[in-house]
Amino acid sequence: MSAMTLHHVEDTTLLFQRFAEHLSDHGIVALADLDREDGSFHPADIEFTTAHVINGDEKDFPVFLVTARKA
Repeated sequence: MSAMTLHHVEDTTLLFQRFAEHLSDHGIVALADLDREDGSFHPADIEFTTAHVINGDEKDFPVFLVTARKA
């Protein structure tokens, strides 16, 4: 589980590889962070949704929640 940290990570591909290495078979990872896309490219075993919107003074910040299960 991780919340509001991914936008600070430079190499997210490496981070996801590390998650996969340490996750048990059929384990689940849940990540929440600032939204950038609509989730339309994700396969069926990954659920992506905008879970919350942080209302700023000049701009709103949508926050996604994504969950995925290791096959």
